[in-house]
Amino acid sequence: MKNNIINLKVAITSDHAGFELKQKIRSQLEGLGIHILDLGADSSDPVDYPDYGRAMAEHITSGQIDRGIALCGTGIGISISANRFKGVRAALCHNVTTATQARMHNDANILAIGARHTNFEDALKCIDAFLNTGFEGNRHARRIAKIDEKFSLSQKNDYISEDKELSQALANELKRQQNTVELIASENFTSITTMNYQGSVLTNKYAEGYPGKRYYGGCEFVDVIENLAIERLKDLYSCKWANVQPNSGSQANQAVFLALLKPGDTILGMSLSAGGHLTHGAIPNQSGKYFNSIFYGVRKEDGIIDYAEVRKLAKKYRPKLIIAGASAYSSKIDFKLFKEISKEIDAYLLVDMAHYSGLIAGKCYPDPLPFADVCTSTTHKTLRGPRGGIILSNNEELGKKIDKAVFPGLQGGPLMHVIAAKASAFKEANTESFKNYSKQTIKNAKALCTALIKKGFDIVSGGTDCHMVLIDLERKKVTGKEAEESLDRGGITCNKNSVPFDKQSPFVTSGIRVGTAAGTTRGFKEDQFEFIAECISKIIDALTTKNKEVINNVETEVLEDIKELCKKFPIYQ
Repeated sequence: MKNNIINLKVAITSDHAGFELKQKIRSQLEGLGIHILDLGADSSDPVDYPDYGRAMAEHITSGQIDRGIALCGTGIGISISANRFKGVRAALCHNVTTATQARMHNDANILAIGARHTNFEDALKCIDAFLNTGFEGNRHARRIAKIDEKFSLSQKNDYISEDKELSQALANELKRQQNTVELIASENFTSITTMNYQGSVLTNKYAEGYPGKRYYGGCEFVDVIENLAIERLKDLYSCKWANVQPNSGSQANQAVFLALLKPGDTILGMSLSAGGHLTHGAIPNQSGKYFNSIFYGVRKEDGIIDYAEVRKLAKKYRPKLIIAGASAYSSKIDFKLFKEISKEIDAYLLVDMAHYSGLIAGKCYPDPLPFADVCTSTTHKTLRGPRGGIILSNNEELGKKIDKAVFPGLQGGPLMHVIAAKASAFKEANTESFKNYSKQTIKNAKALCTALIKKGFDIVSGGTDCHMVLIDLERKKVTGKEAEESLDRGGITCNKNSVPFDKQSPFVTSGIRVGTAAGTTRGFKEDQFEFIAECISKIIDALTTKNKEVINNVETEVLEDIKELCKKFPIYQ
């Protein structure tokens, strides 16, 4: 096999019938120095080929891989499954000639092989031809474009009505996501599969209550779905109890407060200005209005949580609940120490792990479950699922109280279409592929952080151990508001953010928060994030000149560079 394919991103998958041949092929290719992403199956136990055809298609359409190798008994079923997705061109080949033609004339990006009809040697020859043959283009490119055009029209008619205004806004938002770099740390690109579940017929179903204890009929199938979500979530985090009904992370926190506190009780959380979240007791929020909120912060010298202050405030005010977790804090949180402090005053420990939950699932950030009385999270940040909330605990008695707080205490009927999408995301997160994604997310954040430091930027806490970086622009004499707006015009989306001990108002701020979760889903690695750091630096440097012409020129230049970068890493094609 030739050596010019080592830089290709290649994945392999199969159902049970193709498992043994898949394992042999993977071993052979890895022996040649080619990194192979294995999407399953993991054994010869019976499975359904459409699941694996879809998984391969999603990795192709999201830009995570360049080529795929898919096997089932005949190769027919898995190729049909993959070809249901726009931008996928799966070709069933049985010899070198067909594999070569599939690449030259059809720009095939998935090679389907019938494991029952192709021996190991012939399969390797087909793969060699498939990976080493280029696309001729010319008249063939025109034909490929027609396939995608027809696919687009078919998909469009499935969901777009005569509402042209709404349809146009939706199309514009898709274009924005496709052509800009998303650095908002709380955003990500969820899979097509997950979005399909969220847009399913479950939208129609009212299911007030819990599985087996509903207040409406016709819930036998939504019970299956919610139970799947619960069990998958418990398995993902190795915990004993879970609730998947909260509509958001904020409502998950509210449910915990409702279950464990009474109005007027004291809570201790991280201040908003130090990187905490609005729902951790901030005065404008319900949590700050209903409870006596005390706040801890970070040390001025290094931006790290002041654990001595946490202990001092805990002993002084004896809160009933201590909250660990943040929305703009990039260092590791010492959950064990938080637990020790909580036990000293007999307080509950709530860990809001919304920003870190995907990294925790990916085994590359400290796990709070062994220490926290209860954990809350969103499902759409690093966990890469639909927008929603979850609650977890190893204390099943607390879980019973929280169940009652979620329903009927706080919410009515659950959003079953979102719960189905959550179940889909939990399954995706419990894979080696997701663990690798999480590790790369942190590698990318460290690369971005290091590159920014080299460019003279001040980073709060001096580095990052997660997916986000908090940039202090005070020394640059640029506000967060100015930076956010200028970067946006340059095709880079982020958010202005207060930094510890900020002299600016929350509407202006002295910093910006950036994250790597969405870009990593897109396929970016360290080189791309170092390039993004260069783009950020160009725009901030231009802003320091206060010269509108210079700023406009740099924004235009960066915008074109960002568009070119995005073309190389397409999403939802």
